[in-house]
Amino acid sequence: MRQFVGATDSAMPCALMLDLAEVLDPLLNSRLERLENDLEDDEDVSETTLQLVFFDGEEAFNDWTDTDSIYGARLTFLSLR
Repeated sequence: MRQFVGATDSAMPCALMLDLAEVLDPLLNSRLERLENDLEDDEDVSETTLQLVFFDGEEAFNDWTDTDSIYGARLTFLSLR
């Protein structure tokens, strides 16, 4: 019988990313406000956004190889090209 041994489930990384987003959001909003009030000249600031991408289905069906793994990440990459 084959067993899958994993270090953590998806809850911990998701919680970490959501916490990071919560910390970064006010910083990005503050930066945008400075731009709108002509306190900052960097035009790239208005284009700065925070986007979180969560992947699932990254495990291999048989053996972890270049073609049998990271299904969600590869599909997302192809759709953004």
